[in-house]
Amino acid sequence: MSSALRNSSDEMPSPSTVTFKGQKIAVNSEPGKWTSMRTILIRSGVSPHNGQSSWFNCRGLGTCGTCAVEVVSGEVLPAKRSYREDMRLKFPPHHNSDKLRLCCQMTPVDCSDIVLKKYSGMWGQNVEEEISD
Repeated sequence: MSSALRNSSDEMPSPSTVTFKGQKIAVNSEPGKWTSMRTILIRSGVSPHNGQSSWFNCRGLGTCGTCAVEVVSGEVLPAKRSYREDMRLKFPPHHNSDKLRLCCQMTPVDCSDIVLKKYSGMWGQNVEEEISD
């Protein structure tokens, strides 16, 4: 097909980068398509979970809280925690930290703007100890 006939929507989106655990990660995410941040990270070969919780988690249902992160910059939808997120993150061990979100319950508006902090602990609940590795 000639380039003159090719529709711009036929072109693959260029990879974006998400900053996670202090590292820039190349990710592919279609603008306008709802894909959770958890799925985007996993498809990029990065787990949003700490240690054993990469094997022991709810697989994106929003019930375990092991994919908790802080959105440092960038826009995600929904803009505020959903009821499911809020209920899970108010329950120990998260100690109701207002800065945490669940990767499985949010989607980035534009991946190139996303910076996430992951904290230590099985559930990523220790907001005093950022993981940078």
